[in-house]
Amino acid sequence: MRSEQQLLAELGIIDPTVQQAIIRGDTKLLVLDNSAHMDWDWLLPFHVLVSGGQGGRAQDYFVGFTGYPRAPAVAIVREAAHRLNTDRAYRYSLCETAFIRAVAGADPTAFAALKQAATTGNLFISGGGITSPDNVLTHGEAFIRNYLVGHRWLAANMPGLPPITNAWLPDDFGQAESNQRFGHLDGTVHMLLP
Repeated sequence: MRSEQQLLAELGIIDPTVQQAIIRGDTKLLVLDNSAHMDWDWLLPFHVLVSGGQGGRAQDYFVGFTGYPRAPAVAIVREAAHRLNTDRAYRYSLCETAFIRAVAGADPTAFAALKQAATTGNLFISGGGITSPDNVLTHGEAFIRNYLVGHRWLAANMPGLPPITNAWLPDDFGQAESNQRFGHLDGTVHMLLP
């Protein structure tokens, strides 16, 4: 396990005086993290969410009836990979392996850039299940299988990726009581409960 000083150094805080002030609590540290939970949204077919689309609902979705810009997964991954490969201080996290797998098929160049970025240690996978699991109604075996399928795909296709030490559990209007037990089955340390 890394020390507090090592973690702070990884964030670019290398002055020992500042590190000690943060550790003692004299100086506060706020970490803003890009958490790319690429929501399935259920408004468009998955392939449109991955690669984009023209006209109709896709046009409304990506151009902005919501008031904030959206982009297909290929564009998001391409931009994140570019930033990861050009800015050592940039960090990025992804949750659902299905989007990464789909980008690998739809845009091999963007996926290759993401793979390269994974070797820097600045790309983090939050959970790594093939999807964001329904964790209230799903049987435990299916819940664990979701993570196993995602983790196996990542291991086979993204060597050099840091170990996944957390589980992304989106709020499905509550959390199942048994969820806390699943976090220790595969060595996962942290449970992310938004």
